[in-house]
Amino acid sequence: MREVRIISDADYGGKFMTIQARRFEVSDAEAVALLVARTLRESNSKDYSGEYIEKDVQRLSAKFFIEKSKQTHFYVFCDQNQIVGTGAIGPYWGSETEFSLFDIFVSPDHQGQGIGRLIIETLEADVDFKCAQRIEIPASITGLGFYRHMGYDFKDGNKEIDNERLYRLEKFPKRFNVNIRDNVEKDFDLVPTATVSDSMSIEELNKVSFDTLREITFVIQLFFEGAWVNDIKSKIVMGMIVRIVKLAKSVLRSAGSQNFSGQETLSRLIFETLSKLNFILHAPTPLDDNLDRYLKDGLRFEKILTEKINDDIYKQSENESPIQARMLSSISETELFTGISEDRVATLNKRDSLPSMQNMSNLLDNGERLYMVYRACSVEVHGGPTALRDNVKQLEKEKFEADFRERLSDARVLDSVSIFLLMGMNVLTKYNVIVCKDSEIYMCFKKRIKRISSKISEIEKLHEQRLSEEND
Repeated sequence: MREVRIISDADYGGKFMTIQARRFEVSDAEAVALLVARTLRESNSKDYSGEYIEKDVQRLSAKFFIEKSKQTHFYVFCDQNQIVGTGAIGPYWGSETEFSLFDIFVSPDHQGQGIGRLIIETLEADVDFKCAQRIEIPASITGLGFYRHMGYDFKDGNKEIDNERLYRLEKFPKRFNVNIRDNVEKDFDLVPTATVSDSMSIEELNKVSFDTLREITFVIQLFFEGAWVNDIKSKIVMGMIVRIVKLAKSVLRSAGSQNFSGQETLSRLIFETLSKLNFILHAPTPLDDNLDRYLKDGLRFEKILTEKINDDIYKQSENESPIQARMLSSISETELFTGISEDRVATLNKRDSLPSMQNMSNLLDNGERLYMVYRACSVEVHGGPTALRDNVKQLEKEKFEADFRERLSDARVLDSVSIFLLMGMNVLTKYNVIVCKDSEIYMCFKKRIKRISSKISEIEKLHEQRLSEEND
């Protein structure tokens, strides 16, 4: 049972109530039906006809609520064992990622005292809400202002009442608002696309791999160019997207100069950023917790960086350069956002750190193929000595890495970077990060990405065939 003390908004002299929030029981059904009927007749009568309300009262019977409790997580809210509020959360038409809030009522005698907010906060603390990508509320005319105040907006921007005399409101608990500018699809035509042929040699396939990586990099850059965000969390996600694109462009530059060692390092950084982005957005853990861990983990490294910068400044007779000033300012902003001062960073608990790269990459790819590519691109051995002795599976990984390094002269790294970028776009789509008012623009982008994905699969297959033919 969840017990919460709330102060009455109606009594600023300090009147307190102890409200108990618990799950609905069958024995509550009659009391809930009576509370709902009274609330509809007294609170909603100013917005709806008597005929409409009585029809709802007939539908919302004790039997109805017993059945509803089997399909949803149904809560009742009690003041000294008297039920004074109700609310439920359950799947939206059977969806596993979208949920709805239902049957939110507060007794007329207890309205205006903070119980409505407590009901919403309780439902938003429920496991279904934490796993949801979208929440919908069928809002009455009477309750519209309250739900808007609680952060729910008109579904698809539609402010019209529906044929049930209800407004459809929604909230995206896990979505960052990265808004895309209008008329971006015409820019996609500026990015050339390479074609693949079964008769291509390895050298020709290498060129196609380079062109394909260039294509996906610049399509993503054009799509997000001019995008804007409305909050600090979205800025962090947008910054990670920009970082991935910049690193991919650096891979293209290093490929042009045949600097394969540089490609390895850049590919590793792309995969690390992508894994962290996916971890931040990953559903099983509350989003704010993951974001908090990401920022705290970054602060550890920034503390080392701060010491290095200050040491350099001291050696330069305390004359800090503009770039040093910007870096120190950035660190201060991160500390301010996380609420963790520099002197506390060293004392952060280990559990505040990010998971290992292998664990984070498993959220992206359970088969570990991407992680093996990452390890092949890294001079570090992740997982420690125990992992190295991990029998046959480990030997297969080592064989993969050795095989991968032998092929650096072909475009295997470029193909892997392209796959990383495609996976990054899949992550953003999966967690509904992108907000695009013009659905045609979004569909145009997704179609182009899908075509590139098919092409990369074909390139990889042909690369394997040509290498196999050479070995034969």
